[in-house]
Amino acid sequence: MGFLDLIIALSITSIVFLIAIILEVTKLQAQSKAFSKLNQETQEKLSSLRQKAESIEKLLENIE
Repeated sequence: MGFLDLIIALSITSIVFLIAIILEVTKLQAQSKAFSKLNQETQEKLSSLRQKAESIEKLLENIE
């Protein structure tokens, strides 16, 4: 019976580790998606700021 108990214990441990890995991967995927969205929003804001800076630069050139 000892060998069978060992196999059962190892199987349960393997399943627990597999579930933990799956949960961690799922969490990392969610974080990756959130960071991707944040990066896209940041790029859009930078583009908008760049356009505004160019507009201000043109206005200053016209004043001179």
